[in-house]
Amino acid sequence: MRLDDLANELVRYTAEIIGDRTINVMNTQGIIIASSDDSRIGTFHQGALDAVLTGQPVAIEPEDVPHFPGAREGYNMPIRIDGDIIGVIGIYGKPSEIKLLARLLEVFAVKYLQLESMSVPMLKEAELRSRLLRTILYPTASSAENARLLMRELHFEIRFPATLAVMSPADGSMDPSWGAKLSRVLLNKGILSPDNDLWAIDPDSMIILSCGTELADKLLRSDLLLPKGPYRLSLGDRCRDMKEIPRALNQAVILNSISTSGFLDIRDPANRCHYLIRDYAEREDDYFCNLLGHLAQDYSPAELKVMLQSATVYYDESHSVTKAAERLFVHKNTLQYRLKKLESALSITEWPEFRKELLIRILIEAYLRKQGLKTLL
Repeated sequence: MRLDDLANELVRYTAEIIGDRTINVMNTQGIIIASSDDSRIGTFHQGALDAVLTGQPVAIEPEDVPHFPGAREGYNMPIRIDGDIIGVIGIYGKPSEIKLLARLLEVFAVKYLQLESMSVPMLKEAELRSRLLRTILYPTASSAENARLLMRELHFEIRFPATLAVMSPADGSMDPSWGAKLSRVLLNKGILSPDNDLWAIDPDSMIILSCGTELADKLLRSDLLLPKGPYRLSLGDRCRDMKEIPRALNQAVILNSISTSGFLDIRDPANRCHYLIRDYAEREDDYFCNLLGHLAQDYSPAELKVMLQSATVYYDESHSVTKAAERLFVHKNTLQYRLKKLESALSITEWPEFRKELLIRILIEAYLRKQGLKTLL
């Protein structure tokens, strides 16, 4: 264990506990490696070295200071992990007044460092799992060999069929710790298993590769997904081999971006149709951006939004002018006028109805991709 990797955090936490008193952490050579007084970092502390050599606490009274180069009055306690002295923690003050406080700090330091040392293997394994998943999701020429080495290190084997899922906070939370918290919840509930699953955290989503078919069922039986819970879940196609995993990721990511529903499965025909339209809009991004730019020359942002919103509701209501007008709180003639204006602006008035709808639906997806999912809701 390298004490200097943790000493600054240790000092920060203990300083918050005891207030104004100076706290130092010294290594086994008596060098101050962390201190609430920055000017002392890197200097020698004779009292700390004596504590290391004798294995006993060293109390330094004011009159003793000249005999302890680099030290001030205070109490210095050896820090032991598994019986070995790995450093010293010291606190400034009259020894008789701070002895018990120094003992408490020493106990705190030991427990803190023990917990940190226990967490390192877990953090290492989590990082390796995340790296393995990303190696599979974003393949390169060396991916196969890298994945093989990582799986050997983790004693993990991907079994097929596998499920690729994306989870995200329903409220769009940007709390940096949300992913770690969700991971712990999923592990505690038995939804994730280190033997069967890989997962990685991105800023706004959690990607899960589950070697089985029960992930969705477990999550749907939990209280984690909307409308009761705080998360959303999107599933790509079942993967039969490694080559299918990146495609399933693309499906799940796109599904996650096109709806506020708590659960979306690409195998649902309506979801797949929506996915195909958004996927095409993304692949033909330049064309549809130019088309939106052309419309923006003739219509204000508000006018463009109204036309696309009207078309969205009209299609959602299966081409029922009456139902769509009721949802939009406008007269039927107003709705029809807006639709005709959009068709005219796109120069598609004479097109067959299916072709008109296909182009406008893709245009709507391109617009939502730029403006945000809830723009037309």
